[in-house]
Amino acid sequence: MRTSLTRLCALLLVVALAAPLPAAAMTSQAEIQFGQRIERAIDEQIGRVDDDALLTAWVDRVFATLTAHTLRRDVPYSVHILDSETPNAFSLPGGTVYITKGMLNFIQDDDELAAVLGHELGHEEQYHITKMYEEVKGANTLLTILKFFSPLVSRFGDLAAGLYLLKVSRYHELKADEYGLRLMTQAGFDPQTMVDFMTRLGSIEEKSGGVFSRYFETHPGSPDRVAHLEGYPEIDKRTPAQAARDALHDLDEGRYAYARTALQRVVASVPADAAARLGLARSELALGYSGLVPQALAPIASDPRAQQLAAENAAPVAAPRTDTAALRARLDAVAARVQAAKDDVKARIKDGRHDADALEERLGELDYDIPLDETGGIAGVSDSSRLATLLHEQLKLVRDTNHLFDEATDTFDQAPAILDDDRKVLDELRDQIAHPNSNSALVLARAGSIGDGVAASAGNLLYAVDAARGSMALAYDESAVIDRYMQSFGDVKHYPHGDLAQSDLERLLPLAQAAQASFATSTHAADESANLVNEAQARTLLGRIAMLLPDATPARYAAFQALLTHQFGVTAPTLTQMHAAGATPSAVALACILAAERHGTPVQNLAALRGQDPIAVAAAAGMRGETLQLALGLIWAAYRS
Repeated sequence: MRTSLTRLCALLLVVALAAPLPAAAMTSQAEIQFGQRIERAIDEQIGRVDDDALLTAWVDRVFATLTAHTLRRDVPYSVHILDSETPNAFSLPGGTVYITKGMLNFIQDDDELAAVLGHELGHEEQYHITKMYEEVKGANTLLTILKFFSPLVSRFGDLAAGLYLLKVSRYHELKADEYGLRLMTQAGFDPQTMVDFMTRLGSIEEKSGGVFSRYFETHPGSPDRVAHLEGYPEIDKRTPAQAARDALHDLDEGRYAYARTALQRVVASVPADAAARLGLARSELALGYSGLVPQALAPIASDPRAQQLAAENAAPVAAPRTDTAALRARLDAVAARVQAAKDDVKARIKDGRHDADALEERLGELDYDIPLDETGGIAGVSDSSRLATLLHEQLKLVRDTNHLFDEATDTFDQAPAILDDDRKVLDELRDQIAHPNSNSALVLARAGSIGDGVAASAGNLLYAVDAARGSMALAYDESAVIDRYMQSFGDVKHYPHGDLAQSDLERLLPLAQAAQASFATSTHAADESANLVNEAQARTLLGRIAMLLPDATPARYAAFQALLTHQFGVTAPTLTQMHAAGATPSAVALACILAAERHGTPVQNLAALRGQDPIAVAAAAGMRGETLQLALGLIWAAYRS
């Protein structure tokens, strides 16, 4: 039978890793062992992100808060970040939960993360994964789990069994939502977040044309899930007092825009709720809506706490006058560069997608003969077989191939969107010139440096797209080495007892290793393209944080400081320390992010950033561009309505 590279790896996952398990319901120990086998396969084919202190600490913190309220004590719960740009999360038998980098990029705060992880713990707590295994005899469960991360493996597997599994799992998904909603409520998170998060994902899916398509293949669509969630007591039976408690929790976590919306609803429902009015005023102070603070506090004006907040509602700090004509010309020049970059990037991406198609077609042509039994398996193959040893090495090649496509195509997807956002930043700055308000002087004082960051972002994106295309070209050239290995594999005609002969293993293993090593250069180029995209987005986000003016008043800065301290687990510099370092809020944010990555203290980092390119400083400290833009995005999201 003619068998492609990816088909054989799919067979390896089925045959070598999904070994026979008891037909009856699993014991806890059998469940853990089963999960460990799948975990090894996933780690080999996709890979974890184990060396990122900031992301790991964030995910671990929220996960630990949830598992403190779980019921099962017969499995060791753990969570890992997968090195995949595909937004997804899933759980394995035995207590392991995975969440991808791609999903973390769409999550905006602790409560959204709790909603996703709580859902997956719902599967664990209710034994859904082992039940699905028993329904489809194990192997297809493994393929179904893996297919959402591998564009190559996903083409294979038993479609009929897969569709049956999806049908079964949709019921389980709704039950996991119900459990996750209850769990996150018990853990002190805002249950309304799960509803709003699912609504937002559905909106993104409609607009993006398929970003979450893999996620929704095994998760019911957003309208279906939202309808069920709204009928559960944590939402349907929530009292005004509970709504107020959840909104104040959001406020304390620094979710200022989200909390303000929730508190407005509470105040409209219970106008006399003093705590809610004080919280609403605090959120408006944080967001810079100083003109609305008196309105929120008026009904409780005699309350000393209201009087204190009113006193903190100061006018923005004075800023030096800006030559607006010169600034407008400078911003117009940057806008022209961004538009030129957008036109250039569009053309390069079109060519890049053709390169990707050509590479995929080339890899699909690489096939060879292997004897299969009547069930499509390889008789007698086990984890310890010589064939499995070779195929585990081959999985590394599939992993690198998938990673290359993952990073390069993500570059093609993200670059135009970032350039659009760059243009929006420039439009907002020019609008401040055309229609000034009480904050305009301070915004325009920073507009020049923000424009420089946007220009650098656009330049990064051109290099990123070129690097992505280069990775495809290198991989196409290196496919000849893969072809030599696979042709040699195809020359094997005899499998004694269903396994490779020792002499064939000794001949083929170095060839497989050489093929994998040859792909390293192209994979590195794809990684570089992804890093350039993320650094470009980080530059844009630094500009957006500067435009928030969190240092316009002491009260606004105190809220900004509290957000950074909560989100990154460090002590954010005071306003006095920021001024002493000649820094901006963007620099303070970056200083805290670097500290969370175990690079010095925030105050030390402020000093190191003075007069330096912030992205270059972060890169020199070894910080991934993806982590940097994700962390900055969490700050920006706290202020977005």
